[in-house]
Amino acid sequence: MFRLLSVMNPSNASRSGRGRRRSSSQRRRRWRRYVAPAAAIALLFLSVAAWLLLDRVGSGAATGGVTGRDDSGSASTRVTLPADDAPHDDYMEWWYYNCHLRAADGREFSFHYVFFLINSVVSYTVAQISLTDHQTGKHYTAQQESAGNPSAGVERGFAFTLGDWVMSGSDGRDRLKVSAPRFAFDLKLVNAGPVLYHGGVGLIGLGDAGSSYYYSRPRMNLEGHLTIGGKTVPVTGQAWFDHQWGDFRTGELAWDWFALQLDDGADIMLYRLRDRMGRSVLSMGTFSRNGDTEVLKEGAFQAEALSSWRSKQTGVSYPVVWRVRIPGRRVDVQIKPVAQDSEIDARTTTYNTYWEGAVTIEGSHRGRGFLEISPGGPRRSEGADRLRP
Repeated sequence: MFRLLSVMNPSNASRSGRGRRRSSSQRRRRWRRYVAPAAAIALLFLSVAAWLLLDRVGSGAATGGVTGRDDSGSASTRVTLPADDAPHDDYMEWWYYNCHLRAADGREFSFHYVFFLINSVVSYTVAQISLTDHQTGKHYTAQQESAGNPSAGVERGFAFTLGDWVMSGSDGRDRLKVSAPRFAFDLKLVNAGPVLYHGGVGLIGLGDAGSSYYYSRPRMNLEGHLTIGGKTVPVTGQAWFDHQWGDFRTGELAWDWFALQLDDGADIMLYRLRDRMGRSVLSMGTFSRNGDTEVLKEGAFQAEALSSWRSKQTGVSYPVVWRVRIPGRRVDVQIKPVAQDSEIDARTTTYNTYWEGAVTIEGSHRGRGFLEISPGGPRRSEGADRLRP
């Protein structure tokens, strides 16, 4: 009411207008002097905080060790099984198998099969597989992806299902099932040997890329059925299983990885990581036989690339013939690929290419295994100058 009367009286309206103009001017001066700078500082702080949060979530930025927890809930730096067979909340995680298969009709095949789980702003799952026909040298691949975690809610172990692709298991009793355009299989696996805890306790450092929990079941008895060329045959073999997880960034690294099963019962894992400039980040391995496990530190083994194969599809050159020596174990072997053309073009799912294939082992020991080569950065290793296209 009083405000209305003031507006109706011209003199009162004039005085009221001058007062409002003075008040408005004072508010603008206070805003420029105090409020605006404070708001700008607050906005800058929030922007930096958001950037740091997104960078950590999006890249899994961990520069120190990752901390796990055992079943009792106490802090630990060791893997606890079977609890740690299950998915974790870390940024990057994968479950991986490879195996040389022998069919009942005498034919030989090999495969690798992997599920990746990426926990970023949202969870994301990728599955990739390859199968090699040792008779023809043909190398078949398939891959698919999905938002979310297909194993979420599983009470024990892991159970991934993407359409008619299945990977499930707990405590070394696993099942693998795939139906791809050119082949299919249904396999059951049972652990047949000691677990390998890499780095001695199942935790390895990856330099600036972060840290990783890592263990393997290098001997899993496998049986099932493989369908290829319209024919289904029983198959058997001994599979190698890897499980790795942590807040690390694989995009910062390139690697040479060897999973070797010797005929005398020894199992060897060798891991050589490089940064984008080709500088060594980590060179380590594990040697195990009859329950005796040794962590192979840098200098305990040598891996010399002898020749390479160049992909016609991507133009990438991969070293695929190697000499591996472990003097302390009197191992001096040559590793050769079953099929040189074993490139995985995963640019539609994990945005990279890599070489993944079965190998044979000859020399001081005989056996079989798998080799994985990720390109990126020059290899500053013994024998690197002997690479040929």
